[in-house]
Amino acid sequence: MKTLKIISIAFVIIMVTGFISAAKDNDKTVQKSELKKVLQKEVSYPDFVVNDEKTSTVFVQFTVTEEGKIEIKAMNYLDVKLGDYVKECLQKVVVDKNDASVGKTHIYKFNFKEL
Repeated sequence: MKTLKIISIAFVIIMVTGFISAAKDNDKTVQKSELKKVLQKEVSYPDFVVNDEKTSTVFVQFTVTEEGKIEIKAMNYLDVKLGDYVKECLQKVVVDKNDASVGKTHIYKFNFKEL
């Protein structure tokens, strides 16, 4: 009987620990999606692409500094005008200092295509 109580208590502790861990991971996912929302808002579809009938992509590797600024580590693109546009937009972005993305390196893909 004592063994059954100990096993039950251990099972409850393991379950609670698992739920707490899952909640923390979910919170990080929410914060990552907040960074995604900020990037999508700040790097909108530029006016100068509207008349182009092409699709272009800009890849950016960046780190969010402790001050919440984006520090670009590397960029890859074919359209120089779009690359410069993305770089200019990212220099204006400020991320909340308490965000999970602070201090981490991210790779983000910006797609620009005629709608």
